[in-house]
Amino acid sequence: MLRKHETRQLSIRALRDERGISLIVVAVQILVLTAMCTFVLDYGMVWLGRRQAQNAADAGALSAVQSLAKNDPTWPAIAPVVSVSGSAVAQANTVLGAIPGTQVTAVCPAWMVAPNNVNCVQVDVYRDGTHGSTTMPVFFGRLIGQTSQSVKATATAQIMSANASGCMRPWFISDWYQDLDGSNTYNAGDIYNPPGYDPNNVAPNPEPGLGAVVEFHNNGGPSSYGQLDVGNGAADVGNAIERCYAGPPFKIGDTATTKPGNNLGQERAGINNLLDWDPDSGVCSSWSGGCVHWDAARQEVVGGCSASGTCVCGSNPCPYGGTQSPRIVQAAICAPSEATCNGSVPGVGTVHITNILSFFITGCNGAAGTCASAGGGLDIEARLIGSAGMLLSGGAPGPGSSFVTVQLLVR
Repeated sequence: MLRKHETRQLSIRALRDERGISLIVVAVQILVLTAMCTFVLDYGMVWLGRRQAQNAADAGALSAVQSLAKNDPTWPAIAPVVSVSGSAVAQANTVLGAIPGTQVTAVCPAWMVAPNNVNCVQVDVYRDGTHGSTTMPVFFGRLIGQTSQSVKATATAQIMSANASGCMRPWFISDWYQDLDGSNTYNAGDIYNPPGYDPNNVAPNPEPGLGAVVEFHNNGGPSSYGQLDVGNGAADVGNAIERCYAGPPFKIGDTATTKPGNNLGQERAGINNLLDWDPDSGVCSSWSGGCVHWDAARQEVVGGCSASGTCVCGSNPCPYGGTQSPRIVQAAICAPSEATCNGSVPGVGTVHITNILSFFITGCNGAAGTCASAGGGLDIEARLIGSAGMLLSGGAPGPGSSFVTVQLLVR
């Protein structure tokens, strides 16, 4: 039987042995806590960086695709413009406080098949030490040997022809054709190769394309126009010119009702307001970006009130929230072979919408910047441009590329 002092010695020895076990337990706990901190903080930083990189890629792809030409064969020429646009926007979105590396290429996802595998731009964003980027920081991971971490994101956007307009003006325009006999009426002796107005047309092609200067006449001919039925009376016509048609969107393939174009005074007043709301001379000289004008190098309308998103149309907001010049309008195109479309049968009737035209109004009746001139007719001076449209189900694709487009993230 152990004596009391011997029992005490055994207890002290046992406690000394347990002190070593405690050190092991503490060391294991430190390791576990370090791993947890690594997972929570460092891995959390990866996910945050990944989200920021994806946002940068998405923004860059949408910006780049707006600069993309309509046909892939033009990519070599436009590649520098697209690359600069995509990279600049992507790099404006930092990833964990640092400017990411970028790469911009013209490629569609492998799952897209013809004819829908064109007009795509892919933007890759890097924060992995490549393409001029740096790796992301590591904090607790260094304790377990991890010295860096990386992320990469990719986005692909596509530009495609729209099939509808949510801001149609009260006009239908005869598609362009070669009026060989000069009769101002389409007949068997004329040449019509649809589509006449096509953004892909370039000189020496006689048919107008993107950037072409055009004049629309209300008296027939290969550039004639008439009036859609947008309501009752001249006031509805004026409102449709200034603020878009208030009814349902027009789609390519729709049959639209027409009416006699006997509201020239209201049309002239409406167009004149559009020109006054975004002038191309005078007070706009002090605006950021200068007066509104067509930039031939960029192939778009620049300057004016839309440069700062401050367009105001009288006492009401402009269409598109003031971010687009009120002088940019959209109208329906119809085939000149239709009697109502070419003006040979005037008055109430119908036209079949074959495409949608977008143009920047520059003046009327030969006068730039104004539509206040009197006269028996109304000739609209304009320049063909591209602008934003809508993509609706049930709309026919049209015979060619539309001047209205949509930009979509497809990956």
